[in-house]
Parts: sequence; C-alpha cells; structure tokens
Amino acid sequence: MLFRVGQVRWSTGVLTHPGILPADLVAAFARYIRGDWGEVGAERGLRNDVALVNGDAVFGLYRTAHGDWVCMRTDGRGTYVYLPEEHVPEENVPAHGSPLSARGRQPLSSQAPAAGTPCSGTSCTE
Repeated sequence: MLFRVGQVRWSTGVLTHPGILPADLVAAFARYIRGDWGEVGAERGLRNDVALVNGDAVFGLYRTAHGDWVCMRTDGRGTYVYLPEEHVPEENVPAHGSPLSARGRQPLSSQAPAAGTPCSGTSCTE
C-alpha cells in the first residue's frame, strides 16, 4: 500500500447498485492502493503521484466488469468510494463513517477527467 487509506466509507449508491459486484470493488480497491489510478487521465495520474509525496488527496476512477463506474478518493480523513453521479463535495463527507449521500451536489474540482469517462462537467472529478 502506497498511502494511508484510513477508514473506508462506501456510498449507498455503490452498495446498492445492481451492476457493481463485490469482486469489482475488491479489484478496483486493490489497484487503487497500489497506485493504479484507473482511468483518470495522465494529468490527474501525475497529480496523484505527487500527492503521495506531499499528502494531498488522491483520486481513482474504475470501470466494473459490467461497464459501470466507481470513484475512489482518499484525503486526510479517509477513503470514500462512490458513484460518479454522487458528487461527494469535501464539506459533505461524513466524519464518522456514515454512508455518503448526494447532498450538496457540486463539483469537487475543475480538473478535467480522462476523455471517454463518465466524469464530464461537474461529476466525479476528485
């Protein structure tokens, strides 16, 4: 593991999505903790690599076996696993391990995601 993941929180959307299997989540998480950021694009991947040194948040984007997308984000408070449409703004991340929600939908950053990903416009950027 390249970085401290802290407490891992799973959104209700990820846990209840019919197309996302536990094996998908295990595979994506295994890639994530090894520094394989999935399909975030070269620029975001480089930012993640730098974040490993300076302690900033890292972000991953993974496609499941059924073609659905899962986002992972780790900051100083833990790791959050959520769907792209859930837009987990930093100020709405629960501090005590409760499920994530889609409250306060807004972009997390202006960083452009990789071409062809579901994270266009204001969704799932970090």
